[in-house]
Amino acid sequence: MLKLLFLAAAIAFSCATHAKVTVEYTKSHKLLAIVKVKGEIKYDDEIEFAKALETVYQRGYKLKLNAVVLNTKGGNVHAAQTMGRIIRERKLNTYVPADATCASACIYLLSGGLVRMAYGTVKVHRAIHAQDIPFDKLEKEYKTSEQRTNDYISEMGLSFLLAEAINSTPYWATRELEDLDKRRWGVHGTDRLYEETWFRKSARERGISMEVVYDYFNKHIAECSRRAREYEMTLWDCVFSKLP
Repeated sequence: MLKLLFLAAAIAFSCATHAKVTVEYTKSHKLLAIVKVKGEIKYDDEIEFAKALETVYQRGYKLKLNAVVLNTKGGNVHAAQTMGRIIRERKLNTYVPADATCASACIYLLSGGLVRMAYGTVKVHRAIHAQDIPFDKLEKEYKTSEQRTNDYISEMGLSFLLAEAINSTPYWATRELEDLDKRRWGVHGTDRLYEETWFRKSARERGISMEVVYDYFNKHIAECSRRAREYEMTLWDCVFSKLP
């Protein structure tokens, strides 16, 4: 469960009809902030999201776990994908608490994280298309939408099986991802380049061999996975702290 301690302020960056992007500043000397996205994602919410992140950095704060916290049932696909790209461009992580939901278009925000911590409920389905699209253009619209999903999921480095699950699930239904699906498809996982780089950088910074890093990773993965779930540290930061 997400535990929020010593919160000094909570600022909403959008009106109640849009996704509520909030920033909570802790009293910790480490100057940590918690950015959360919840509610329905609507057109132009990506602008408010970018403003919230910029405000955090201008105040000299860093994101706790370097992560954006998600609890939303989705909404506008374009806004969600743009927000996901902002997350990836800024090399941020994403975190879905165990008691939260990331559904529909939220999958695009979640996918944007370098480290994706998806402990809550994750549901997907294909996009809803406007009712005023002529019947003779509907097939083309579906194909374009499916290709857009395929391209985005590929861009973020997740499995094509995730894109397939999104495209094959009707918009009037949802597919809840099992924990095994999350891990196999990269929904709960780490960007492959980030992971490989982490092992190499960790070995170099500590002046130890890669084999030692692997040993410590395997030794502490259970404890560090628990700390990540409890929103204390990422798996990678936790293991790094254990290295000799």
